[in-house]
Amino acid sequence: NVKKTIYLVCKLKAHQINILIVDDEPLFRSGLIALMKKYGIKTLATAENGDEAINLLETKRPDLVLLDLEMPILNGSKTLNSIRNRFPNVKVIIVSSYHDEELIKDHFNRGARAFVSKKEGDRTLAEAIRCVHKMGIYKKNLPDLFKSPAIKDRHYYKLIFTKKEQEIITLLCGGKTVKTIAETLDTSEKTTEGHLTEIYKKV
Repeated sequence: NVKKTIYLVCKLKAHQINILIVDDEPLFRSGLIALMKKYGIKTLATAENGDEAINLLETKRPDLVLLDLEMPILNGSKTLNSIRNRFPNVKVIIVSSYHDEELIKDHFNRGARAFVSKKEGDRTLAEAIRCVHKMGIYKKNLPDLFKSPAIKDRHYYKLIFTKKEQEIITLLCGGKTVKTIAETLDTSEKTTEGHLTEIYKKV
């Protein structure tokens, strides 16, 4: 019985998947840690932006990174580029509120191994994690996306702002300073400036 128990424990550890969660929403990060734990997926660390994630990857060695797209300081797209260049063995799954067809295809082309909407259930995410870890890629939740090339209007550029960015834009248009905006949204001036940088880049 002892030998059998030791064998099962070793087998479980051998199949344990270690992840790094990168998202600027603290509640989402906490919830994701608890949800993934149910599936035997361990969170080695979390980061609230891409810059923190890259620094953590210097010391941590996760099997996969769950990466949000809209973050201050260093967004998901640039973070994905850095990970593919500096840590090519680390697999990246995009977990985002956005589900735009061109956006998804673009990030697969950048090297993402799966794209899971935050509106999907935890089972889908856990399945994507296990599939990417074992097979290298997961597209089961995107059955029709890659059947035919999307029609793209070259004269149309879609601006997508996060809820936080929309709040900042509203306050900014009302003549509020960075300090006042930070106090209103109960965040730091540095984080607010990071959001502003992303807004300016988009426009």
